[in-house]
Amino acid sequence: MNSYEKDSQWDITISFSWGGWLEMYSFGIAHALVQSGMLTRWEKEGKRVRFVGASTGALVAVCLAIGQHDFEAIYNYMAECASQYRSSFWSFTHAEKFLKDAIAKFGDNLQDIDHNPQLLRRLEEGSLEVVLTELPRLSPRLINSFKTYEDLLEALNASFCLAPLAGVPVKLRKTGKWVMGGGISNFTPRMCEQNVLSVSAMYFHDTTIHPRKFVPSWWVLFPPPGRKYKSLFWMGYNDMIEFLMSDGKLSSIQAQLLFKPHVNFKIYDTYFELFTSFALEFTVLIWLRPVIYICIIVNFFLLMMWHLCKNMTNHIRRLFYNIYISLHSAIYR
Repeated sequence: MNSYEKDSQWDITISFSWGGWLEMYSFGIAHALVQSGMLTRWEKEGKRVRFVGASTGALVAVCLAIGQHDFEAIYNYMAECASQYRSSFWSFTHAEKFLKDAIAKFGDNLQDIDHNPQLLRRLEEGSLEVVLTELPRLSPRLINSFKTYEDLLEALNASFCLAPLAGVPVKLRKTGKWVMGGGISNFTPRMCEQNVLSVSAMYFHDTTIHPRKFVPSWWVLFPPPGRKYKSLFWMGYNDMIEFLMSDGKLSSIQAQLLFKPHVNFKIYDTYFELFTSFALEFTVLIWLRPVIYICIIVNFFLLMMWHLCKNMTNHIRRLFYNIYISLHSAIYR
């Protein structure tokens, strides 16, 4: 099946942007899709749904594609991870640890691909797409066919890579290409295509669904304290319910039954917090591009060091081999 045929067979594509710790909002979106019954309804109607994600957005896409729909458990787990992340400076450059722990805790469905023919067929056909960034060209690379658990795991690990903040570049087993998270090269995959429902946790991003209230961008790198962080999940949930109602997918009565009125999202409790938040927001908007450039340079450096070490190892191996041959010839000549 060629790329055009794969693209044309999907009735609905749901695309998740890179969001870092703000991905809590996107998990709320996914929870609303499940709780509203939309995924089941689309399946009964025979509609083919594709889930796409870049970087941390790939985590949400994978959960929806493989049937890991226990999003409230994921919500509680992410809140715990955020608390641990804030408590230690060491965590700032080891965010990939939380991904590994999450896979160990929620990854049973990932292994279903090895013994569930129906899931395998869907994933081979392209119902899941993970966008990565190929090094050193920084071009987007789309992975849309998964045949084994190792394929899924490799794509997830690569999508979470943004050295030095998280992980190191990953070498794909099948192609030998080096890749990192896709958010660098394609922030919101397929955003401008038809029948695409795009999701971003950035308040300023012009996607189909995004926060309608101001959400500090610096939360991408450093999550806020408990109540504020947890409220992101339910904000995303409510935003999705409201979208489904405005789009005619849910009646107003259905939406009211699903809506969570208790959500009261506030970015500050005091004026000092408000001032601090806007100061950090201004700083992030100024320094975001330099930070991204630094991350790209670090990834290039790691890639160069790997090739250098590999070449040195090969050179040393050949040197010792030549010495051995020379000694062997001198002794047994």
